[in-house]
Amino acid sequence: MWVDWIKRARENGMRIMVALAVNNKTLATALKGDPPLDDRGSADLQIREIRAFVNRHRDFMEIAASSADLRRIVRSGRLAVVLGIEIDDLGNFDSTEGSISQAAINAEVNRLRSLGVRYVFPIHLTNNRFGGAAVYEPFFNVLNRLQHGGWFDLECSSTVGWRHDSDISGLLSTFSLDRPFLPNCREGQGHRNRLGLTSIGHILMDALMRRGMLIDIDHMSERSVDDALDRARKFPSGWGYPLVSGHNGLRGSGGLKEV
Repeated sequence: MWVDWIKRARENGMRIMVALAVNNKTLATALKGDPPLDDRGSADLQIREIRAFVNRHRDFMEIAASSADLRRIVRSGRLAVVLGIEIDDLGNFDSTEGSISQAAINAEVNRLRSLGVRYVFPIHLTNNRFGGAAVYEPFFNVLNRLQHGGWFDLECSSTVGWRHDSDISGLLSTFSLDRPFLPNCREGQGHRNRLGLTSIGHILMDALMRRGMLIDIDHMSERSVDDALDRARKFPSGWGYPLVSGHNGLRGSGGLKEV
């Protein structure tokens, strides 16, 4: 964003902005982007640059690292900036062979928090070690095939209204891929990802909640969302743990695409 745009938004009443580091290594590689291309390296660089950018304009904005910070910044008439990450491979754990320990997950969450990150998407465009991604864009299924060696494992559901479009011949030929299996669903049904949160996905949720991080459940599969909500309800606070859906879309309405 150009700084004057942000300044005008603040002058017209905006007081809080979530600034997200976003990356997809397959797209970055295909577009011959500047390194680092991996999710962790790219996100770290973006966070550093966002911090430097905000610090150059402390006259009207400041990074908020806590709720107390946020209230203080807003009361001063400035813009509170919350740092976040929206990447497919949090911690580059998809590149890690074998099991991932709870200690490794805790260490990564602590590392992100030390960088100032307070807003996290556990899952983004593709499945990862923590759980399944939402099914709503055919190209994301292609990304999943390229990054993980397999297509989304789809099933029919009466609670979602989106059907995966089978007409992706152009994408398949571009990347020399086989055709994904698409279940033949009844009228009124849509496709959803069979994969919910994995065992270490639950560990990640616990680690984020214990550290007071904002958790965004957008891009999660329906099963992952259900698992995340269930995990949040059980958080030992007496009232559960609040989750965020920051740029969501309806999954249970709208026209169905022909399979």
